[in-house]
Amino acid sequence: MKNGHYKSRFSFDSNLFREMALKQWKMLLALGVFLWIGAVGIPYSQAATFHVNCQSGTPDGSNGFYSTISTAVSAAAANDIIRVHAGSTCEESVTINVNKTGLRIMGDNPSNTKVIHTPALASVNVFTVSASSVEIAGLTITGSGNGIYINSVSASIHNNHINYNKANGIYTAGNLGDAGIVFNNIIKGNTLDGIYCSTIGTGQFAHSNIITENGNYALSSGVDNYAYNSTYKNKYNASIALGIGNIQQDCLFVNESANPPDFRLQNTSPCKNTGNTGYLDADGTRPTWVPSVDPALPYFGPMEMVGL
Repeated sequence: MKNGHYKSRFSFDSNLFREMALKQWKMLLALGVFLWIGAVGIPYSQAATFHVNCQSGTPDGSNGFYSTISTAVSAAAANDIIRVHAGSTCEESVTINVNKTGLRIMGDNPSNTKVIHTPALASVNVFTVSASSVEIAGLTITGSGNGIYINSVSASIHNNHINYNKANGIYTAGNLGDAGIVFNNIIKGNTLDGIYCSTIGTGQFAHSNIITENGNYALSSGVDNYAYNSTYKNKYNASIALGIGNIQQDCLFVNESANPPDFRLQNTSPCKNTGNTGYLDADGTRPTWVPSVDPALPYFGPMEMVGL
């Protein structure tokens, strides 16, 4: 055997190896993502929150706050949240169109978060709701036609002061539907009814409201399910059945003529601890307020019966 050097015909190309390994890694990663999506589904974006401060916001929200609720509604999509911050007085009429299903408009506190239309016109609603499952809470709604006009859709209206409007506090065209619920509101001093339903339906539910000093009925006969409401000093109360927790006594507010009004209840108020028995306060008594569906969005307030 001759001595000599052995030269392999196999040559190792490290760059080619790296390229092949990278391609295999990418294929494995893509397969992993495909299997994960198959197991848990395609991820979806969560609801966005739009912030409103009608005194310091900008029309396009460029400083973090929109200057009107209406511009925030325009920017929002279905199921989004609009937070109206304390200290806001929003002078506007707000329309929520059909493509905004599930939109939530949440004020920090009705004692210092107000929506008002000026000049006060009986023909202009403060809120017009045409989208289903809209939630409006934590606001004072005042100064124009209907405080809230609900256009034949379900809605959740709670923890508001709906006062001194030129027509009805709440007007529902058709009925509130199976998901319709009005609770924990003070509905006071509106020119016509506190709550008016144009059609008797099934499922709409009004409970734990204080409805007082309205110029016509507290609740129209179209509301077929109402309980634990205080209806006092409305022009007509005949449509309200006593029993089912409803009372017709002076609520004894601390100072309803103050500016802003102090709608806390005096210690001797007949409304204390007389709300819906299906809910309890933190102290175990009957309700101060009914919990929000989202504990991260609290509703503050002094009312024992309606939680305002």
